[in-house]
Amino acid sequence: MKVSRHAGFSLIELLIAVAVFSVVMLALSGILVNGLQLRRSNSNEIQALAYANTVLERYKSHWVESSNYSAGTLVNAAYLPSLPSGFSQQGPTFDCLDELGNVIETATCVTMVPPLRRISLVVKDADGEILANLVTEIGNPAP
Repeated sequence: MKVSRHAGFSLIELLIAVAVFSVVMLALSGILVNGLQLRRSNSNEIQALAYANTVLERYKSHWVESSNYSAGTLVNAAYLPSLPSGFSQQGPTFDCLDELGNVIETATCVTMVPPLRRISLVVKDADGEILANLVTEIGNPAP
């Protein structure tokens, strides 16, 4: 029986294979880390948008009743969702608008029922980065 002297891999071939494998794994781990960071960021944005959307929808539902709209009453805080942990909010802020969407002065808005009301809500993360900035306009239910 003849034994071949070239039956296995040389040490150089193994080192090259390990180096190539290491470079490929390093690149894949970087992609994985970036993907996880993006997922966390998107999750925060989705939470902030869901919260802001729920708040604005509660105001829309509240102001469907013409007496609430005319008085400009605020939604009872017990009916609003709690702000997710780690977030802060600006607003909601309210503006009265005319038929063309122009802002009416606050003094005028108090003495009349505006055709439109605008609600704005901004939600930020712990670093102050804006995650959600929603604005909606609600028409007078009894024009």
